[in-house]
Amino acid sequence: MKILWISHFLPYPPKGGLLLRGYNLVRELSRYAAVDLLAFNQPRLLHPLLPGSHDPEAIAIEELGRFCRVVGVENIPLSDRPWGAGVLAAKSLFSRYPYTVNWLVSRRFSDRLARVLAQTQYDVVHFDTISLAYYRHLLERHASGSALSLGHHNIESHMLLRRAGKSGNWLKRLYYFQEGLRLARYEKRVCPEFDLNIVCSDLDANRLSKLARIPRIRAIENGVDIEYFRPGAKAGDPKRLIFVGTMNWYPNVDAMRFFLSAVWPVLTQLEPGVSMEIVGANPPADLMEYQQKDTRVRVHGFVDDVRPYLAEAGIYVCPVRDGGGTKLKVLDAFSSGVPMVAHPIACEGIAVEDGRHVLLASDPDSYATKIIELMQDEPLRCRMATEARKLVETRYSFASIGRRLYEEFSSISTTHRAN
Repeated sequence: MKILWISHFLPYPPKGGLLLRGYNLVRELSRYAAVDLLAFNQPRLLHPLLPGSHDPEAIAIEELGRFCRVVGVENIPLSDRPWGAGVLAAKSLFSRYPYTVNWLVSRRFSDRLARVLAQTQYDVVHFDTISLAYYRHLLERHASGSALSLGHHNIESHMLLRRAGKSGNWLKRLYYFQEGLRLARYEKRVCPEFDLNIVCSDLDANRLSKLARIPRIRAIENGVDIEYFRPGAKAGDPKRLIFVGTMNWYPNVDAMRFFLSAVWPVLTQLEPGVSMEIVGANPPADLMEYQQKDTRVRVHGFVDDVRPYLAEAGIYVCPVRDGGGTKLKVLDAFSSGVPMVAHPIACEGIAVEDGRHVLLASDPDSYATKIIELMQDEPLRCRMATEARKLVETRYSFASIGRRLYEEFSSISTTHRAN
């Protein structure tokens, strides 16, 4: 079977949510099918993850080429315009499409896709985000025999409307609200045109099904490489806390600002000997400055391998209160055997049980109480670490998830040919 995977980013290196999911799904699919990759490149996403490299794009293409064929890469239109995002956001208020679609509209990419489709007949063409659905009309002209799949890392309209409800800036709140409503109308119109809509969880499947009558929605969960992320030889220090996440993604930044401003003062009063490690590329200046005020907080920025940091930590805190989809950072911590205290939103779409796999908290006092409880109860830490590892082994291994995705693609390809 021949598959064309169209992505809004180069899925390498596999560090952070989008990159981990994209890299591993393409890699696993390539075990069963011939996979071609056509991608936008986002320099601001890629370059910080390959520091010191003269040509990060070339490295990514070479590494991806070990298991798939990279048939084209184009920079996103905004990559060389410092103020382009703001200008486009304003223009999108008066355009046919919302900003979430407009940011990936590119004549060069459209021409590249048309050439790729003219050269190869694909059984399945997969668009890996709603923003790429704009290009589906090219399939009618060049690849009517291909089954179409659309991926949803989040239900984007739901995420924007949730963000509108949380924003403290009334202008941003209004913008996110209108963007969310317009995008919901777009999703309602476009998603039924695909043979398959892929979401990350049953929760997101339910959200999408409420927007429109869509014939085939399947949950292909986020996963984890259970061989790469393994428990350490010994348990970490229970007074050493950790959070891992790309720090230019607003839910992660919001989570750490909330934790340091609201939870940390309460926690350090109860346990002055606690320390906090924040690991992730592109931390904002205010987080970098915080470690000057309190040496118990260390902001590491990008690290090439997070596993040593996870091995040394005794508790993972995940106060993510926004965003959508499922959080790969949660699965990585589970696979690494680090017991976790998390906000319920951080665990959406993952089959967790409070008190078994994770301790859930939503306000500063409950965070501090649950963290102290874990610090002081070694049997609880051991039991939670064991149960969380069992959960990812049985349900969230990328190997099994990739096989399920291939079977879904095979099914829609067979049905499309029959019709």
